[in-house]
Amino acid sequence: MSVKTSNYGAARSILALAELTLWCGIGLGIIVAIVAAGAASRGFGSSGLLAAVPGIFISVICFLGIVIVQMAKATVDSADYGYQMLGVARDQLSISQQALRHSEQAISYAARATTEPKANTADVTATSGKSDVSADDPNESVPLPSFMRSGENELNSPRVTDYRDALIERTINGYTAMDKTFETLELAKDYIDGQRLREAPTSQQELLP
Repeated sequence: MSVKTSNYGAARSILALAELTLWCGIGLGIIVAIVAAGAASRGFGSSGLLAAVPGIFISVICFLGIVIVQMAKATVDSADYGYQMLGVARDQLSISQQALRHSEQAISYAARATTEPKANTADVTATSGKSDVSADDPNESVPLPSFMRSGENELNSPRVTDYRDALIERTINGYTAMDKTFETLELAKDYIDGQRLREAPTSQQELLP
């Protein structure tokens, strides 16, 4: 941040020269008053006080001029200070505008990063919706039941199978045996084998006397 020390150099120079001249005038008036008073006191027919009046008048006028010059200097200093404060305010305004632009860019980046995942989620939702619609379309392929996907041997198996005194029925959801549903025929048979193994010790105990 650059701040000018003064923007009124010419005015300051003129006022300084005028003040110097007025100080010289005060000195000259004092000298004139002293010389005139001394000459009058030597007997030139006039009193020394009256002879000193012109020199005193010159000194008083020059002194009033110095007061006016100093007041003008104060005005120039106030104007210079106001100019410097205006420059500082402009620099601060420029810095604030730059910071505001950077913050707006950061907010836009954050908003963009927030909206992109939402857009991706919307795309996924739209895709899933299309998939559901296509699944409802009768022209599209319908997923096969589990028993039809399990293999060719199970596909050609009969609807009802008798296995170890238990019926295994093939349904749209798989295979049903003993009020339970299984995906494959082998799982249903394994469950029946396990139930028969549990029932075997009980039947042996009933046969014992």
